[in-house]
Amino acid sequence: MSASNYAVRTASVDDASELARMRRALQQTMERENPALWPMTEERALGLPEFFAKCVQDPDVRVLVASSEGKIVATITGRIGQGRDIAAFGLVDDAWVDPEHRGRGLCRLLLSTLVEFFRERSLTKLQLGYIHGGEAGAAWQRLGFSPVVVTANAALTPPT
Repeated sequence: MSASNYAVRTASVDDASELARMRRALQQTMERENPALWPMTEERALGLPEFFAKCVQDPDVRVLVASSEGKIVATITGRIGQGRDIAAFGLVDDAWVDPEHRGRGLCRLLLSTLVEFFRERSLTKLQLGYIHGGEAGAAWQRLGFSPVVVTANAALTPPT
């Protein structure tokens, strides 16, 4: 099966629970690939359906889903970001393809559809983050992204 066998559409409020499922799966994968990543709090995890319900209604956000046989199997979120050095840019978030549907061009298909959302808003720059050392880095580089800034985490010990 290739990407042409999948239907891509803008997500709706009715998709919020599936979007939350995929975001939790993404988080688990990222934490497994790099244990230094800050874990998602239980409160955040429980609030994901409400978060995505708001996202799909925000005109500056586009959440896309790909489905196969009526089941959502992939998603990507794009939002308009504001920068210090650039007025606005496209921010790509929460890209996820269920493992059994990977390697079929779905991420490329979703990203190309998302790019149209950004072009309609006259944006010329895109940004995304991915886990250092994880499998996504090579995929994003194949899609035209190059690492520019490294974000590093540190844990502070509580005061004694």
